[in-house]
Order: sequence, then structure tokens, then C-alpha cells
Amino acid sequence: MKAKLRWILLLISLPALLFGQSSGKLVGVVKDKGTNEPLPGVNISLEGTTMGAASDVDGYFVILNVPVGTYTVRANFIGYQDVFMEKVRVSADVTAEVNFNLSETAIEGQAVVITAEKPLVEKHITQSVSLVTSDDLENMPVRGFNNVIATQNSVVVQDGNVHIRGGRHDEVGYYIDGASSIDPLTNTQSLHIIQEAVEEFQVLAGGYTAEYGGANSGIVRTELRTGSNQYKLSLDVQTDKFADEGEEFLGTYSYRHHNAVATLSGPLLNNKLRFFVAGENAYQGDRSVRFTEGFNLFNLIDSNPENPLVAGGQPDTVSSYGLPGGFTPQREEDLWALQSTLLFDLSPLQFRLSGSYSDRSQQFNSFYENAQVGSSPNTPLLNLLNDRTFDDRFTNLLLTGKMTYILDTKSILDASVSYFNSVLDREDSYFGNNWQQWWDSSAVSQHTNGAVNYA
Repeated sequence: MKAKLRWILLLISLPALLFGQSSGKLVGVVKDKGTNEPLPGVNISLEGTTMGAASDVDGYFVILNVPVGTYTVRANFIGYQDVFMEKVRVSADVTAEVNFNLSETAIEGQAVVITAEKPLVEKHITQSVSLVTSDDLENMPVRGFNNVIATQNSVVVQDGNVHIRGGRHDEVGYYIDGASSIDPLTNTQSLHIIQEAVEEFQVLAGGYTAEYGGANSGIVRTELRTGSNQYKLSLDVQTDKFADEGEEFLGTYSYRHHNAVATLSGPLLNNKLRFFVAGENAYQGDRSVRFTEGFNLFNLIDSNPENPLVAGGQPDTVSSYGLPGGFTPQREEDLWALQSTLLFDLSPLQFRLSGSYSDRSQQFNSFYENAQVGSSPNTPLLNLLNDRTFDDRFTNLLLTGKMTYILDTKSILDASVSYFNSVLDREDSYFGNNWQQWWDSSAVSQHTNGAVNYA
């Protein structure tokens, strides 16, 4: 019977071993401010949650499995002033320390509010870690996953790829809420991350534990936000769609860039259930911005009617040949993304679900589109000749679920599961993935109302 029980516990624990930790721990000591003696039995709670603990005979307390975020920690004991420690930061796989000194009081209702300070040295972090919190993201003058990561130590972004400690871009491990988000075909991150949905980024440049495998250079860990104890709604819209294609306005051009992000979070069932959801639409009419006045040539006539490529000796005429100023058509990118979390807290049992979905479509106007902008002198001939271009569509889905049961102050039981799906479809701009019609001249002529005819 004992052998069977050991096997059952092992099978339950195996999924958790494949996941990185997506929560932290809060510890501290409570003492009498006057005598400096430890206070046992003090109630320690995280405001707005059902999580908490009581100090032991040595005044020591520990709260396990705390979701990543910023909290107000309350210390409450009969005969002493309540103390509230604000802005206490809990990071993934990191122990946060908060110590309390309580003063005796004979008047009920008095409380002391203290704002926690970020330590100069995180003594509980034993590896090389760079942290970027949601507060940091709000104050950064950059937007985008790679742009944020590029600001950290040991990180270089080149040709759109992240390199850590000089390693290759496919030697970096990526995790979202503890689950790997690596595309197994390319060994790179393909899932879009909404910046407003991030509670914390961590860049591990060395010294990380064996739970993170298959990454020689470093680890990039993302923790999504957990729902708040109050309903919150946000909306942010940015656009430069102030002019038509190729039209100069106020000394510049519109590149038809548009970005909209909405978030919603709040509690349900008396704070036992908290949700967070974020959605984003990012559209770029021309994702490779260039600075040019453009050109347009009309009524071009072949000066060599004897050209054997000209049928019947008739000269070839092109009525219009050019590019609009500051804008390259048929090079658009349209992204839709959704990320959400759901936390069900039935202490000591806790369930956390999270989902990330992105759908990105791109148009290509040149066979040299994979070259870095500025590195290839080739003109986008497919655009100039008004010919067909191909489209790429990337869809990615990551679902994670985690169950945690706190056995005591020193032991927890985790069970985790994840599902990841990544699809790339290369489609024709006329008929999508209908291969049978790609080179059907009749279908092409009908689709373009006779504007394009293949012999």
C-alpha cells in the first residue's frame, strides 16, 4: 500500500517538476517594539486576499504560494496597534521578507501604515536575475517584448532576436506562468505577450536551477497579472491614421499604425475567485517604415517592339509605375491577442488557470522580405507591378493549469499541466490556402474583375 501511495504522489508531482515556479513566498518576524521580544500568535494577512498566517513562538511567519504582485501586508494582534506594510513586492521563485515591530496601545482603531522599500541587495536571490515589474513597464519609454528585454543586463537584441550572454537566439528558454512557450520547431518564442497583462518579467542570465532545461544562454520568465480585489477597467488607444496612403500631412506621412489595448479585472464569489483579461489589436499598414517621397511614372512604353517577349510585335505599355510617399502597400501586419488568468482560492487549496492566444497575419511584397530593413537594396517589385503577394498567418495558443495544496508552513503539493499549439499558414493573397485555385487563370481573372489575366 505504501509503495502504491509513493507512485501516486510521484505521478502527481511530475508535471510540477516540468514547470518553473510562478509564485513566491513571504516570510518575516514580528517583535514587540518596546522589549524587542518575539510575539507569537500575531495574525499576518494579505489585504484583498484570503491568504495569511500566524507567527510562531519565535515570532516567525511564512506565507507560501503567493501569486506574483504587489501587496499590503497587515499585522494584527490584540493589545497592539495594527501595522500595514504597503507596496510589498512578491516575485516568482523569490522569498520576500517583511518584519514587523508592534507597539502596545490602549485605544482601538489606531493603526500604523508603512511603505516598504526595495532592498539594495536581494539576499534571497542566489542567481543572476533582472526583474522588470508592472510598475517599471508603465514608466519605460519603450513598448514591445523584445524592446523591454533589451534594456536588461547581458541581453542584446539583434535582427529581432534575443541573445543572452552572447549565445544564439535559439538557446534562450521562455516561460509564461511557469509553462514553456517555446515553439518546438524553431526553439524560439512565437507567442505575443500583451505588455499590460504582465505582472513581472525575469531575465535569468546564469545560475538557474535544473527545473529550467534546454536553455544554454538564459531564461526569460513572464508572470501574468492576477485579478484585483476591486473591479478595474482600462483602455489605451494610439494611432497615426491621420492621413490617406501616400498623403503628406504636417510634414510627415501616416504609416497606418494603430494599437488598442483593453484590460478588465475584479473579484467574484467574495474574493475567492479573481479574474484578469487583456486584449490587444496592433495594426501596421507598413511594418517596415521608410522615409521617402516616393515616385510615380505614367504611360511607360517599350521602346523595342522587336523584343521577342512582346506578343505580335506590339509594344508593351505600363500605365502607372510607382510607390506612394512614405508608405509601402501590401506590407501590412495585423495582430490580435488575448491573455487572461483565473485564480480560485479555497485556502489551503488553490487553483490557477491562465491562457494566452495570438493571431498575427503579415503581407509580403518582396522575395527579400526576410532580409533586415536597410540591408537589401532590392526594390519591392511585386508591389511596383501590382502583382500578387503571399500572406503568412501565425496562430499560437498556450493554456496552463495549476493546483496547489498547502500541507503546512514548510510543504506544498503542486500539480500542473499545460497545452501549447503553434500554427503557420502561408496563403495566397487572392485565395488563401485554396491551393487548387492559386494558378487557375479563370479564377484569378474573376477574382480581380479582369484586372489580372494570366495567359
